Order: sequence, then structure tokens, then C-alpha cells
Amino acid sequence: MYIGRILCGLTVGLNTTLIPLYIKEMSPTEMSGKTGSFNQLFVTIGVLLTSLFGTTLGNAKEDNKIAELYIMFLFPIILLLLRAILLMTKYNFETPNYYVIKKNDFRAKNVLKLIYNEKAVEK
Repeated sequence: MYIGRILCGLTVGLNTTLIPLYIKEMSPTEMSGKTGSFNQLFVTIGVLLTSLFGTTLGNAKEDNKIAELYIMFLFPIILLLLRAILLMTKYNFETPNYYVIKKNDFRAKNVLKLIYNEKAVEK
């Protein structure tokens, strides 16, 4: 349980620092606030779901506690695997800022085309 708690703490710490930075670099300027708010909303929903799982676990009978423990641990693992698969397949590109720093304007424009229309990319 302690190791799981430490891993969860590290994951939450990384998610609350790296994800907003990635969102800031990837989202269009006019949508930056909205996308950042959605990230915070989903973090809050995750905390709420964890609390709900924990409260039902305390009231469960002995037979159901093991089943609820599996749900409590498997639910985040399933979401983690889904996210990892999506990041490795569909969303496996760096931010435009990274490509500009590495002086690879062609790749930066290709990533920007995923977000903006053609006229905005040229600007």
C-alpha cells in the first residue's frame, strides 16, 4: 500500500505540473484558459471518484470489499493504459516550441497544422 501511495503521489505531481505546461504550449491562444480549466476539472473529478470509491469500501461487507478493492485499483490502471496507448500511437509528437528550439521548422509547422488552419500556421 505504501509503494502504491508513493507511486500515485509521484504520478499526480507529474500530472499537475507537466500536463498544464503541455496544454499551454499546444492549445490555441484564445482557448488556453478553457483547456487549462478542463484539465483542472478532470483532476478534481478524479479526486472525487477516488473519494467515492473509498467511502463505499468502508461500508461494504467482507465479501464485497475484495471486489471493490479490485475496482479501486483496476479503474486507474485501465485509464493509465488507455492514455499510454493514445500517447504512443495517436498523440506522439512534441510541441511546436520544442521543434522551433531544435531549429526544425518543418516539423513545427506540421504540428501546428494539427491545431490551426493553414493561414494561422504561416503567421
